[in-house]
Amino acid sequence: MLDRGGDEEQVRAFIAIELPSQIQELLGQHIQRLRAALSGPVRWVAPHSVHLTLKFLGNVPGSLVPTIGDALERACRGTGALELRIGALGCFPNPRRARVLWLDVEGDMEMLVPLQARIDEEMVALGFDREGRAFVPHLTLARVRGVGIEPGTLEELIARWPAGRPGFTVTGVSLMRSILRPEGAVHQRLSFAGLKDRESQERATPIKREGKPWK
Repeated sequence: MLDRGGDEEQVRAFIAIELPSQIQELLGQHIQRLRAALSGPVRWVAPHSVHLTLKFLGNVPGSLVPTIGDALERACRGTGALELRIGALGCFPNPRRARVLWLDVEGDMEMLVPLQARIDEEMVALGFDREGRAFVPHLTLARVRGVGIEPGTLEELIARWPAGRPGFTVTGVSLMRSILRPEGAVHQRLSFAGLKDRESQERATPIKREGKPWK
């Protein structure tokens, strides 16, 4: 179990893939469409705050942030840039008891899933709990409270969701801070680990030779 640091300042942290502005704008349009179609106690996520969570850490001592950043760098080594795309509309746990509305994420799953697993292993080595559920890549759009949403309406929306799959390139993974405020959480990047495959890393690493240095 992670030592939370006693009286030391705590940082509410998570590891995620940040989204480019054009994808955030598209998500804003999707959220507007859903808000117009759905009624009930739904709390919508601000489009600029939507991200692809890879690992939620919770409150951690501020002094541990650099160590977490180093571990994130290790986890990302050998993984090149990812090509992902926005998928279909879905919900947890199901349309009749929906508590979370989300969009599926598709693309380079053969790279993303192992990357998330390595991040989890690095964080476990630092004392964080291992993920207890299978990794399901998704973008959370809203959380439902109270009695929920009319099931038929949500099922129809899911069935009629646009077939377009806009894509985006992922060049790194971020360690983020979440600051909770009455109007919603504000996210700040604490560190960034770039994604480079092994060939790119070797090209970027100077080779030491006897005599004159390699340039």
